Amino acid sequence: GTYKMGGSTELSLNVTYNYSQFLHQVIQPESTPSENKSGIRSLYGMTALEAIPILETAISNLLETAISNLKDDFDEDYWKPTEGNTKRALNNLLTMCKMRPDAIIDGD
Repeated sequence: GTYKMGGSTELSLNVTYNYSQFLHQVIQPESTPSENKSGIRSLYGMTALEAIPILETAISNLLETAISNLKDDFDEDYWKPTEGNTKRALNNLLTMCKMRPDAIIDGD
């Protein structure tokens, strides 16, 4: 991996576009400061605290819905668009949001 010389106060997570088919189905906030109404980009501009319940619902939806019948189908290839890989990325983002609830979510 890479790191910044001198460190950083930023948290960073790469959630690949390959997961978008799942993310658009499970992330649909009632309101968003973003121009995107679903998917990971709908979280842009929110505080991490605002995103926490949305992410928890998304993870729960991945577990419960017929669209996924989620098996923990994690693949060693992070880029492979599996529901397990998507769930893992959402759990990582949720953990980061809980670490820094004052953070503002941004991307691209």
